[in-house]
Amino acid sequence: MSQSGEQRRYTLGEFFSLAGDERMELYEGTIVLMSPAPYEHEGVVANLIAEFRMALKGNSLSCVRQQPPSRLFV
Repeated sequence: MSQSGEQRRYTLGEFFSLAGDERMELYEGTIVLMSPAPYEHEGVVANLIAEFRMALKGNSLSCVRQQPPSRLFV
């Protein structure tokens, strides 16, 4: 029996079945709603991608852009 005030813990499979258009993450079995990334964060991410691309140019490594799953946020 669960005690009152105890939150339900979700599995990764349950999380993916519940995730819709809302931004959320699964943290230690608890679903946490996320706010959108601020403009400044998006700029930092864009700059990091550009730096990685420049660093990998000319190497034997290839820089392949991959789209993360639409319901998975890092």
